[in-house]
Amino acid sequence: MKKLPKNPRLQKFEDRMRQAGLSPKREFVTLAFIDVLFLVLGVYLYLAEKQLMSALGMVLLIVFADYFLLSKAKRLQKTKNEAMENEFVRLFSYCSIYLRDGLPVYHALEEVIRYATPEMQEKLRALLQGIDQDKSVAPYIEFSSGFAALEIRQVMISLYKIADDGGGEAYLRQFAILFESLANDKRKNELAKTEGMLNNLCMLPLIDSAMSMILITVGIVIVIGGLVNGL
Repeated sequence: MKKLPKNPRLQKFEDRMRQAGLSPKREFVTLAFIDVLFLVLGVYLYLAEKQLMSALGMVLLIVFADYFLLSKAKRLQKTKNEAMENEFVRLFSYCSIYLRDGLPVYHALEEVIRYATPEMQEKLRALLQGIDQDKSVAPYIEFSSGFAALEIRQVMISLYKIADDGGGEAYLRQFAILFESLANDKRKNELAKTEGMLNNLCMLPLIDSAMSMILITVGIVIVIGGLVNGL
């Protein structure tokens, strides 16, 4: 029997999961299990208490759980992209020092490999292998395509120009300017993220109070509903 082709949107979603290090099958099974669990619990509460609010509460939990699980891959990929870009800045700060000391681009890249994580080491080795086989800008572009930030593409093109020119002073300055701009942007992003986390911590007491009020209100509604049903 001929296998039906997958929906392109579903295929794209599964590919995104795999890129984030997730198993699509496992994630969908987990999602189905949680949905069925909340659904059964909602039906049980409705039959036991005869209150529609309990069933609706389970429906809301299903919606929130589905949203959280289905957006998991996007959150993980974003975190992974940020970590890779931060590591790029860290490693190529060493690379810029080697270049200023007169080391050729190829050897500078070889030197920074020892400071990289296993995943980044693999990317750098692939870059060096590409440079061995192709002296054009293509290997540098290919390396930069693994990062979300377009500024990294500009930095890598500048690095290629240094290698192609044999370490010309003008291209070294251009590389330094581009790289410093990228590093400053990353520092600002990290600072903004830290400030956001601190602001969220300040909001926790207000959120706690709001949740308490919601729970109290729901409790009152349930009690009133029980009294009404008992009359």
